[in-house]
Amino acid sequence: MKTEELIIEWEKDSEIDKTELGKESIRIPQLHSKYLKEFYLAKTTLVKLTHDYKNLYKLRHQYYQGLLSKEELEANQWDPQPLKILKTDLPIYMESDGYLQNIEQKIKLIEDKLEIIENIIRTLNNRGYLLKTAYRDWE
Repeated sequence: MKTEELIIEWEKDSEIDKTELGKESIRIPQLHSKYLKEFYLAKTTLVKLTHDYKNLYKLRHQYYQGLLSKEELEANQWDPQPLKILKTDLPIYMESDGYLQNIEQKIKLIEDKLEIIENIIRTLNNRGYLLKTAYRDWE
């Protein structure tokens, strides 16, 4: 589920029917399960992207140093590195590398999504107390 869809879904799920507090109380484990599943999927995606980033970082580092073979360049569909880059300048090229920036952006978006899901789960964990308070105020 995309982050935008997750937020829209939570807007619906976060609504509490004050006339059906018992049913709302029963929904808590279901909602918790739903968002825990999303958390797990996002977490596994983050782990995979992090590994992909590390592998690509190594390859791009070798690329900028001119250490990749012709076969490796062809396998990745990269042109040969035409510049002779000094080791002191290598960080500049690595930080501005489009391939690495693409994965870094995906990692950041998944981290943001995980933060949103953590907040949702935290809210769900407190929902029982909220319902008890609402029930007392309702009486």
